[in-house]
Amino acid sequence: MRVFVIAILLSLCALASPVRTEPESAHQVKSVVVGSYKLVWETTIADTSGWGWWGAIHDRGHVIKRMDLYHGKEQILMPRSAFSDLAEVLSIKGVKMKGGCKFVIIGGDASESFKAEILVRGDDVASRFLYDPAFPEYTNERTIYTRKAPPDQ
Repeated sequence: MRVFVIAILLSLCALASPVRTEPESAHQVKSVVVGSYKLVWETTIADTSGWGWWGAIHDRGHVIKRMDLYHGKEQILMPRSAFSDLAEVLSIKGVKMKGGCKFVIIGGDASESFKAEILVRGDDVASRFLYDPAFPEYTNERTIYTRKAPPDQ
């Protein structure tokens, strides 16, 4: 009986202390090209592990560390707020549009899944729209970026 109890306690201790090893794909650099635009992004693993509700152990997740946008050879300013809150990116595809392009980012997991669209016009990141894939007709968040002064009221 003692051996059985000790074996159970040892297995519980092994579950309580997850092994923290860096997988081979901890850092990944990927890119997508749309016409004369090129988007380069790097993902890394955010350490969100630890004890959560009811003793659940959280996994670490992939987040976008950096995102660089180029139009030809010129780098375009990519606001950090356009990508910093997007995690577990599954795919990024580019769509050519008149006067620019749109990058569609799909990611997340279960209730945290998302679809984000970053619109580029000329040499400016114009906007970012965030959607819930369960309700694609509704925009959860709209962010408009501009380097121009707003019109007088």
